[in-house]
Amino acid sequence: DKTYVDKYYGMETRFAQVVLKSTTAGENILTPAGLNALNTVITAVRAVSITWEGSTYSYTDHCYRTGSNCWESNVLTAFASAAAWDTQSEIDTALTASPITNQDGSTLYLEKVAGGLTYNSASAPTGAVALSATFLFTNNEELVSGDMVDKKGDAFDTELLKIFAEPPT
Repeated sequence: DKTYVDKYYGMETRFAQVVLKSTTAGENILTPAGLNALNTVITAVRAVSITWEGSTYSYTDHCYRTGSNCWESNVLTAFASAAAWDTQSEIDTALTASPITNQDGSTLYLEKVAGGLTYNSASAPTGAVALSATFLFTNNEELVSGDMVDKKGDAFDTELLKIFAEPPT
């Protein structure tokens, strides 16, 4: 949420988050189909661009960077590519590692990117009913008539909301 983002990333960031859930209540979405659906949304977000004051801004122009990478948080960061999650066995193997390691070497905390997790008797995850993807973006706020506004960021958010409103099934 905004309080967390402001505390750990500062006021120079804004965030967007999408949560995908199964179309059948309680059904596991930590599956190849679920991860493909999440990947579809993430790919669409990365393809967003806007025209603002005569210039075109892409996702990579607008994202908040940690080093050279745009900051994102989602379960897919634990996999090298889509081919690495194309079977349930591959997903289970990757997500039962301790710790689960992202491709950049950092630790993935599954409970931060998946909701309604279920576990087996060995405490290994066996499913989730929701998956999230969180993105940080640069805040371009300016003081306008006594209020802080980010019209460029709002224009970018409008495009994101179109994607989030029509998630894949």
